[in-house]
Amino acid sequence: MKITLSLSEAAKTQFDPNAKGQGMGYMGSRFLAEAFVKRGHDLNIVHPNDICYDKLGRLYTRSAYEFVKGRFYKKRTDAILSGDVFFVYSLDEEQGASASKRFIDVLFQMEKQFPLVLNSAESTSYEYKPKQKTLELPWIPGFDIKSPKELSDLVASGERIIAKPRIGACGMGVEFLEHLDDLQRIGDIDEYLFERYVQANEERRYIFLDNQCIIRRKMSKKGLPGRERCTNVDLMEGIPREIEIARRVIAETGMFYGAVDFRGEYVLEINGSGTGVAPPTARNETDSYNLSDSIVQAVERKISS
Repeated sequence: MKITLSLSEAAKTQFDPNAKGQGMGYMGSRFLAEAFVKRGHDLNIVHPNDICYDKLGRLYTRSAYEFVKGRFYKKRTDAILSGDVFFVYSLDEEQGASASKRFIDVLFQMEKQFPLVLNSAESTSYEYKPKQKTLELPWIPGFDIKSPKELSDLVASGERIIAKPRIGACGMGVEFLEHLDDLQRIGDIDEYLFERYVQANEERRYIFLDNQCIIRRKMSKKGLPGRERCTNVDLMEGIPREIEIARRVIAETGMFYGAVDFRGEYVLEINGSGTGVAPPTARNETDSYNLSDSIVQAVERKISS
């Protein structure tokens, strides 16, 4: 099959000696690219910020890459996007919520150029946190902040707040607001959602692939709020109430690959097809799973069904 995979531009810089900056790892991206190649697929890798419209309203990419023996190489330039499957992995989260929102909107046109887009444009639109919050779920209590003064008044009242980018990845851009001085780290309030800080040293994730719950894991965290680090990852049986909620989320959003996270008694967030294929690596631990091969085989079954 001809597969097009959206990956962050930073995914290719980790082992690139000519790159201006080194990537943060992005091993899940590399695992997934390698799995598609290993299974014999014609893989094209594109970066969301390289995707443009031509004069006829078709989507093309300024550059497309291939993955050979652990390295990314430029394959072609100015190529119209087409093939059997477009697999959404990166949303360009590093470039901010507006860039990610633009890419999500592009996916509706992508569905006209590919027989199959995974996750679909509609499913991927739930990566936008304000849209997630339209689902009736036991969310962490939030605050409808409309002005900097409302935010400063709330902090001054003693409320401890977590500010989250409207589309984020791996905790990037998350800020803990406890004192008025902390507000200096917040630029445009319209770029954030504001939630009550829920103290917990564990987060639980339920990962679904083609309507099946395939991973249930808990992650221990340590450190200051908004700057927490993973200290341990374990598989678990899960909590029946949470599994039921997560299954309903996947059904309502229509996600082919996705995850639902819980913190304390609340739903923390929903992640789509950019859900990591392996857990964060904790010190002195071996990764407990790598889902890249399972994902590729599920894609094969999907396109042949």
